[in-house]
Amino acid sequence: MDNNNTNILLLVFDTVRADALSVYDGPVETHPMEEIASSGTTFEQAFAAGPGTPMSHGAMFTGQYPSEAGVLGPRTVPKSIPIMAE
Repeated sequence: MDNNNTNILLLVFDTVRADALSVYDGPVETHPMEEIASSGTTFEQAFAAGPGTPMSHGAMFTGQYPSEAGVLGPRTVPKSIPIMAE
């Protein structure tokens, strides 16, 4: 077995504003997120690919814009398009 692979843990939160979290100097104490952020990577200039969760997640997990992946509105990614986990 090849042990040279890198493990990636991607934490995705829905409807969470960065300016409300203590990890980004917000007023709500979110110590578990601070602990994870201290040993990982945080993004200060990230932008969503779409105005809603299905479109943004579809883009993030396929590497394609929502219009390319066919995720426009409350839909799932078509089975013909590979996603990150595959």
